[in-house]
Amino acid sequence: MAQYDQVRLVDGKRTAFAKAHDKAVFGIHETPFGYCFIAKDAQGIIALVFRDTEKELLTVFNRVSSRWPELRFTQDDKSTAELVKKITTKGQGAGLKGLALHLKGTAFQIRVWEALLTIPDGGTSDYSCISAMAGKPDAIRAAAGAVGDNPVHFLVPCHRVLRKDGGLGGYESGVHRKEQMLDFEASLKR
Repeated sequence: MAQYDQVRLVDGKRTAFAKAHDKAVFGIHETPFGYCFIAKDAQGIIALVFRDTEKELLTVFNRVSSRWPELRFTQDDKSTAELVKKITTKGQGAGLKGLALHLKGTAFQIRVWEALLTIPDGGTSDYSCISAMAGKPDAIRAAAGAVGDNPVHFLVPCHRVLRKDGGLGGYESGVHRKEQMLDFEASLKR
């Protein structure tokens, strides 16, 4: 089994951990990108995933809770609703400053996720660029795998990574959703 590291990021920069707790809350919400599963602990957002149906989010919950076995999860849609609205509402970009993310992955995955955070709003990158930014220019497939394992969709913008030829490529939440997110961000620039 892989050794997991943890990092707390605020505005894409590593920050000190807050006081540890063993509790996390999650919520399920309808958004412009489909149904959303969001989970957060005392350190920050640990998961943000989108699906077409609410039922599909059960698998997401199982995956998140197995990645974070030390946390006790409680569903609290009310406490996560405002956060989801802020994340998925047009014109809220400035309101996302200061959001803390609490990520758990291998050292390489975390470097890839940090590289994703450097892609400017409305911009795109490709897998070879991301692997180079993560310090392993020849590990393009591994970087693609780390992009696909990103637990905090949209905020860690894995949807901005395209194939070298400019094609959309894959997306863990569905290529149609990747296209929606890119269109959403493009509309913010107009």
